[in-house]
Formats: sequence, structure tokens, C-alpha cells
Amino acid sequence: MSRKNIVIGCAVTASVLAGGLAALAVWGVRRMGEELKKADISPRVYESLKVGDAEADVLAELPVGDSWVTLGLNDRGPKPPEGATCRYFTSDEGDDPDTFTVFRLCFREGTLVAKDTFESS
Repeated sequence: MSRKNIVIGCAVTASVLAGGLAALAVWGVRRMGEELKKADISPRVYESLKVGDAEADVLAELPVGDSWVTLGLNDRGPKPPEGATCRYFTSDEGDDPDTFTVFRLCFREGTLVAKDTFESS
């Protein structure tokens, strides 16, 4: 095998690897954006929700699905109501890069039974 063929082979391999890494980076950025959209709600949406609202009506106002971005928030903030299932969201507004506002919505038997706001880091 000639030196020229080795150089061409290395150049092709490097180009393929660089293209693959670029594609992976683009995919990662898009995926992160999707997860952030599922994790965030606006303070306006949060304020519009009232304790006693039907769960189906509340869910219609929220992003579909849970986000891994909010995993771990269930052990922060005030104690959830007994027997309730809660969803956690972050505010899509805020200036402080070290903390963020968490909106917690708790449901029991098809009804919004609690909504809490707390700061987390």
C-alpha cells in the first residue's frame, strides 16, 4: 500500500468521523430543545390553573409527556399532598442562572388538588 493511499484513507476516515460528530451534535441540540419545551411552562399558564380544575382540562394546557429535565425535583419543595400524583415544570422566564422557578401541579382522582411554586438550583 502506498503512502498516498494511506493519507487518502486517513483523510476519508477523518471526514466521516467529523461528519458523524457534527450530526450527533445537531441531534443532541434538537433533543435538548424538545426536552426543555416539555419541561417549561409560562407563569401565565401556571396562574390560570386553579385548584379544583379537572385534570383533563389542566393537562390540555400543559406540554405532553414528562421531561428528564425535571427528574429529581420530586424530592424538593413542600411535601406533596397524600395520595396525589404530581408533575413538575420549570418557568420559561427568569434572570438568575443559578436558580430557577419550579411549578408543581398535583392531581388526585381527576382533580388538581395542589399547585406550588418554589425555587431550586
